[in-house]
Amino acid sequence: MKIPLSTIKSAKVVDGELRLQTAQGAVVFGLGPAAEKWRDKILHPKSRIEKLGVKPEAVVSLLGNFDAEFLGELGKLTKSVSKGKVTADSEGIFFAVDSKEDLGIVPKSRNP
Repeated sequence: MKIPLSTIKSAKVVDGELRLQTAQGAVVFGLGPAAEKWRDKILHPKSRIEKLGVKPEAVVSLLGNFDAEFLGELGKLTKSVSKGKVTADSEGIFFAVDSKEDLGIVPKSRNP
C-alpha cells in the first residue's frame, strides 16, 4: 500500500494503532509501541536538506546557481553557507550545474 504524505489529512495514535485519515479514506495500522514514532515521522517529515545529510549549524559550500526554495531550506538549518567557493571547513559541498560544460565550476580535488 502506498499513501503519499500529501494525501494524509490527519494522523493519530489510539491504543497502539496508527490511524490515518487520507484523501481516499481512513486507514488503521496496528503497530503497538512503534505507532507514535510513525505518527511523528508522518507529521514532521525530514526536509530535503536533512535527507541530504546536512546537520543543524553545519558549514556548507555552494557552487553554482541554486533555486530560492533550496536556499530557503538550507537557511532554516544553518547560517554557515559559503557561496561561490569551497571553504576548508565545509561539512557539505553542493554543486548546481545545467550542462556538462558547467562542470568547470567543480574544483579539482586532491587527496593528501
